[in-house]
Amino acid sequence: MHESNAGSYIPYELMALYGTLYDYQDYLNKTANDASYELQRAMATLNTEHENMSRDEQNRLQSSLGNLDILSMSAAAYDAAMIKLSGEEDLTRLTPAQIDHLEQGFQQAITADRRLNRYYLALAHSYEEVVAKSR
Repeated sequence: MHESNAGSYIPYELMALYGTLYDYQDYLNKTANDASYELQRAMATLNTEHENMSRDEQNRLQSSLGNLDILSMSAAAYDAAMIKLSGEEDLTRLTPAQIDHLEQGFQQAITADRRLNRYYLALAHSYEEVVAKSR
């Protein structure tokens, strides 16, 4: 917008509304990233890598990582690839405290997902209102 000088043709009030929407979108993106980080932290107990990993297993992980084109992957494809690399999870090795931590992480993730869904619906409605005002 700066390079095309289009901003000079947009009324200030409308520009301010778009600015508010962009700020809100940034907030939602940060909130979603934080929720994802917290879920990953809670799921760390499921990490199947261990100190005594065989050399073959280490080589498999390294070669698999080297063959991934992470930059061109969607988030879902990336997650699927990481799950495949993690191997099988053995829940029997978890302590009751680890299981509680994992369960709490899932509950928090579900709550965060519902909250984010409400935020995104409100943001979509706000975008529609701003677009309607810009016509």
